[in-house]
Amino acid sequence: VEVELVGRRRYHITGTSTDQRLEDNGAGGSFTICKVEYAKSMQTDASEYKNNEIQMAKDLMLMVGEWMELVRDGGHEREPAQLVAVLEDLGPPPSEDPLECALWVVALVNPLPALGVAKELRPAILAAACSEVGGLSAGNRSTAACLAVALEGVRTSINHLNGSEPMW
Repeated sequence: VEVELVGRRRYHITGTSTDQRLEDNGAGGSFTICKVEYAKSMQTDASEYKNNEIQMAKDLMLMVGEWMELVRDGGHEREPAQLVAVLEDLGPPPSEDPLECALWVVALVNPLPALGVAKELRPAILAAACSEVGGLSAGNRSTAACLAVALEGVRTSINHLNGSEPMW
């Protein structure tokens, strides 16, 4: 049995509702039930962000256009129309929230199954976003850090794809 999970909202695991793992009737599988706390709303007023974060998000989206062109034209999709399928799964890019933009871009360049054209960015962006998810007061600083992770990841991948700085 194959199961695909698609996340639509960011959250933070606050604990498990039980201390025991639940067995799947001896079939060898198990799962844990967790308690979660949802991250702050994706509908954030853009006035909360510094001007440079809004500009960083705009620059990032311009780079994504170049990146997608290099992936498609260079024949880097591992399955036919893989990028189209990833875009369908992700939905449209966020237009107002720089943090959501950074998270969307990282999901695009690091899809599952992998394209194999970018460094693994998910752990770095999740670490950068953790203060945002945890509700700490460093919201704008973590937004800028997330944008920096996404910008550097896309820039490195573009340089790899266009041959100017191969990663491997």
